[in-house]
Amino acid sequence: MGLHLGLGKIWPIMTVEKELKKLKERVDWMGGQLRAIQTATSKDNSTPTDHEFMHKVVHWVRGNWGKVLSGLLALIVAGINFSQWHDAHVALEEQQQQWHDAHQTFEAEQRAWLKIHFEWPDFTNPESLTAVNVTFTNIGKATISRFDGKGLAQVLPLDVGPALTIKSLQGHGGYSNIISPGEPTTFYATFRQAPTTGEDLPISPQDMDDLRQGRKYMAAYGIVQYTDQFGPHWYRFCSYKAYSDSTKRMKVGACVNFNDIGEGSASLNW
Repeated sequence: MGLHLGLGKIWPIMTVEKELKKLKERVDWMGGQLRAIQTATSKDNSTPTDHEFMHKVVHWVRGNWGKVLSGLLALIVAGINFSQWHDAHVALEEQQQQWHDAHQTFEAEQRAWLKIHFEWPDFTNPESLTAVNVTFTNIGKATISRFDGKGLAQVLPLDVGPALTIKSLQGHGGYSNIISPGEPTTFYATFRQAPTTGEDLPISPQDMDDLRQGRKYMAAYGIVQYTDQFGPHWYRFCSYKAYSDSTKRMKVGACVNFNDIGEGSASLNW
């Protein structure tokens, strides 16, 4: 039905240019005639009086009434067609906006969405001291066909914020192929790796003591890029944790502001 109405509205657009072209030809012709009258009315290069000029114009109009009427009708038709074209243009824009809004609503309801959870190291469990476990759960309705995550954990002095750079994430992260709705996937934001073997290394004893005493805090940040049937999306994250009640104010403003989501491929300019 939308197509049928659209053609009915758009048909005047196809004729308005033709009518305007005809009108321009008649107006040009009438302008030429009036200029000829003015020239003929002038005597000895003197300026004609208004009475002389109007007398010639009236005489000319009487002799060319058919052409004048035709020009006026063309003007009326062109005005009607322009009005119809304007109405059709407005209706088309409204239809496009309605379609865009409906498409966005449908995608928001049907696409994949991620919920994040951090599992911080437990000092009583030596196996947990090499990374912060970052779990993403697909809470949307669409299946994720590809998931790439990169993250890094850091132990920082209270007056130092996390690095928050792409370069710092190299070699840290994980990959998943398919994540169905309701299904979680976990990757590890590691602290550091051995230069030669790439093995994940645990928090140093000194960092553990500084965390316990409130001299340092822990932060984890990174980025996830994932794809569903609606295309690519990205999720940028940063969180932090203090291990002591005596921990003073931490420099985490940039970390908080780092959290964001978006469509398409993630920007690497950060």
